[in-house]
Amino acid sequence: MLSREGFFVVVWEQSKLPAVLRVYRDTLNTDIKAAIRTVVAELLPVLFTRAPDGDLPSADRQADMEGV
Repeated sequence: MLSREGFFVVVWEQSKLPAVLRVYRDTLNTDIKAAIRTVVAELLPVLFTRAPDGDLPSADRQADMEGV
């Protein structure tokens, strides 16, 4: 059985929506995809330039674990 959220996703994706809601859905999907692409593009260089965990001195590793 679908959860309430699952039901709305199915309705949102598969139903025959009025034109204004189709435009809203398409715009929202496009905006979300663009935001995800932007965040990934900004974070990839940071992730690739970070030193692997094995290269961190033990004090730095401890600080990372403690959230300092």
